[in-house]
Amino acid sequence: MLVVQAARFFCSGSGSMVGKYSYQYARPSLTVDAVIASTSSPHSLLLIQRKHDPFAGSWALPGGFVDENEPLEAAAARELQEETTVDPGSAAQWYPIGQLPTLAFDHKLIVRTSFRHLAREGAVQQTPGLEEQLAQAADGLEGPWQEQ
Repeated sequence: MLVVQAARFFCSGSGSMVGKYSYQYARPSLTVDAVIASTSSPHSLLLIQRKHDPFAGSWALPGGFVDENEPLEAAAARELQEETTVDPGSAAQWYPIGQLPTLAFDHKLIVRTSFRHLAREGAVQQTPGLEEQLAQAADGLEGPWQEQ
């Protein structure tokens, strides 16, 4: 199994936030996503089906918000556990790396970048055909990066 973690920042604030709280200054939030790919054949990517908006019903990488003072690796591991095994109603599924469904958020870009990174890893290069499959799958993932 190969693992790549991605992290990104979100900001909310400047009075435009709808909901219970509104802040004058931006409140940055950090999220993590885990890219889990199998090295056994068929080479696959682990995805979860989102239950809530945004992108309810869409397939996505397991991930979510980082808790305050939580290390990124711990947050990615926690989100992976929460979204794939703790909740018996969660939908997690392995997809062949060359036959991925439409992905939520910017996950297509994250997966493309991760596949290109993984293709250069020593463990991948020792698995016959995986390097080429990852490169081909990455080349097939083109924009737009976010669809709703």
